[in-house]
Amino acid sequence: MLYQLSYGLRLGPGRNPERRNYKRRAGRRVGQWAWRGRVGRAAEWSGGRSGWLSVRAAEGPQAKFDRADSTLAGWALPLIEAKGSGAEHCPWHSSETGIDMAERRAFVGGNWKMNTNSGSARELAAAVAAACADAAAEVAVFPPFPYLLTVREALGSAAVKLGAQDMWIEGDGAYTGEVSAAMLADCGVSVVLCGHSERRHVIGESDELVGKKVRASLAAGFDVILASGETLDQREVGETDAVNARQLRAGLEGVSAAEMARVTIAYEPVWAIGTGKTASPADAQDAHAKIRSVLADLYSSDVAGATRIQYGGSMKPGNAGELMAQPDIDGGLSGGAALKAEDFAAIVAAGG
Repeated sequence: MLYQLSYGLRLGPGRNPERRNYKRRAGRRVGQWAWRGRVGRAAEWSGGRSGWLSVRAAEGPQAKFDRADSTLAGWALPLIEAKGSGAEHCPWHSSETGIDMAERRAFVGGNWKMNTNSGSARELAAAVAAACADAAAEVAVFPPFPYLLTVREALGSAAVKLGAQDMWIEGDGAYTGEVSAAMLADCGVSVVLCGHSERRHVIGESDELVGKKVRASLAAGFDVILASGETLDQREVGETDAVNARQLRAGLEGVSAAEMARVTIAYEPVWAIGTGKTASPADAQDAHAKIRSVLADLYSSDVAGATRIQYGGSMKPGNAGELMAQPDIDGGLSGGAALKAEDFAAIVAAGG
């Protein structure tokens, strides 16, 4: 039996709810809603959205679902049973963080790092544009600086955004080896990556410098991905949450609540980057939930619930679906997998 899930989202007084529809077979994940069941039997839902749900069989009469709350793995779950015609609307919130979750469109970024040449960059960009033409997720690629114009041309009119791996905090001037906001804008860049672990731990950028880059990027009109994450040594001594909180507070210093609409956080456990190791979905979810709590403390539960948090530790086609099914994981920032269009497209597809 094929089922159709509809969910609407509370957008505030006087605003119409947004509706999205998905069709999947029973037992499959739908976007970031994990669900199973069939008409006439109980169905369980897990997720982290604020709004309402309704379910009906796409090949039969619409089913009504009565709600009975239950709790599983720290999340409030309605236990819904089919009863006939009509549909019950069910609100959601996270009992783990206490934050009502706004609708968050998945965002998948491909960080090419110091890879490709002019020819391979053009080919990869064209392949990504074709493979992601109808993607439900937001998509961006971050090529090396010398190939920004080449990649922009190859992307053409595709919805894939052009990103920059870094940006200097000052305008044009005597800053040898750096790239200014005006230069990036002239190349068609719309989003800037700030605070990647390799900039922090290889180049030696401080938390304070990362914060300056975030503010300069936002002031120049760019969207920002702010990366944070712990090293293996920090993880082993239990400092994961403290490191993320410190990096986020410094990186977002001076950033207003309104500007947070243009900020995405990328949690990238340094010990998992390029090593083939990946945090378990449960560990990644825990880190993301703690990050969201920091955002709530810095701003509000509304801002925290609306901010997207990507996972950036060796996300691959084989684990992307399970990771992005977690309620606080809103996409991915991929490195090695982003260098193969087929692998990157599979990760994008896992985003919804």
